[in-house]
Amino acid sequence: MASTSLNAFIHLEDLSDAHRGATEFVLGSHQWGMRWAEDEDADDAAPAEERAFRLAAGAGVVADYRTIHRGPAVTAGADPRYLAMLVYGRSWWADVINYGRGDYGGFPTP
Repeated sequence: MASTSLNAFIHLEDLSDAHRGATEFVLGSHQWGMRWAEDEDADDAAPAEERAFRLAAGAGVVADYRTIHRGPAVTAGADPRYLAMLVYGRSWWADVINYGRGDYGGFPTP
């Protein structure tokens, strides 16, 4: 099935250092359908490959909206991480799980 939406993560500061904690992605998770992370230990589950893209400021990652991702915990005394996350979805698409049915921003389509 084709993606109905995309996430774009733009690094606003250098996150190329492994200690800064770049956003982590579970590769291939956009193809899982309704299977969530809790199901990863099931006997028929394919192994999940996690990947953090440690990039310089101004670089970015574009991913299918369904790709499982997370920002790792910020350790005590560490500086916060700044990035911009943009979501593009088709005009009829809505994320009712995370945002309900309300209007959560965006631009109207003509």
